[in-house]
Amino acid sequence: MNPPAFQFYADDFLAGTMDLSPEEVGAYIRLLCAQWSRGYIVPDPARIDRIAGCPVPPVVLAKFDQGEDGNLRNARLEREREKQNEFRNGRSEAGKKGAAKRWQKNSSAIAKPSPSHGLANGLAIDLPLANGMANDSSPSPSPSSINTVPAKGAEPPPDLEEIYQAYPKKVAKPEALRAIAKAVAADGFDHVLKRTRMFGTVCNKPRQFVPNPSTFFNQRRYADDPETWKDHADHSRNNPQSFDRGQGTCNADVVNDYAGR
Repeated sequence: MNPPAFQFYADDFLAGTMDLSPEEVGAYIRLLCAQWSRGYIVPDPARIDRIAGCPVPPVVLAKFDQGEDGNLRNARLEREREKQNEFRNGRSEAGKKGAAKRWQKNSSAIAKPSPSHGLANGLAIDLPLANGMANDSSPSPSPSSINTVPAKGAEPPPDLEEIYQAYPKKVAKPEALRAIAKAVAADGFDHVLKRTRMFGTVCNKPRQFVPNPSTFFNQRRYADDPETWKDHADHSRNNPQSFDRGQGTCNADVVNDYAGR
């Protein structure tokens, strides 16, 4: 079954369509939706125009690559499809393994009667019901074993640590990790990591003007316009604490690399 929805990263989409007209943006969105639903777009100009609801210019068609089967696909959208499939398959496998462990544990606990309850008149009680339950494949509800917010004093999960290390200002780590966990739960690990790395590359503000990581992630500032991350004033001479970013300017190519299509 094809998933009914896909992740839509607003900042990435705006950056990748900044030069398109409203009509071209609308055509692009309709073609993306058609690809997600059908898996591909037939390279027939008339059919493409009908899907888009208007003549589709080359600048929009350039966002779709022709595959070996001859059909058109947007590469970024297909990566999102693969990520969804991998996540769904991983959850399914984890669920099966967790259920198997639970049933094995329950079977062992029931099949071994305790001294106070497993004897009657000096004889061990046979438990055919317990033996039957060990082979029962009925699903059993269980609480999630994943705690997205690390407890105080606990080692942070490796993925949260990766985002923390990508942030250019490393202070108040426990609070930062809890804020990162909330951000990941809201917007997804890949998106938060990508935007954090982008911030670390684009931001050229002096250290005292860079927010602490807990503030940055709690307020979801990774979703801000990258232009707000830049400091166009030259602090390099007067402020020894400023970040070393060459001449203190932002390379526009970095933003475009992160934006994708």
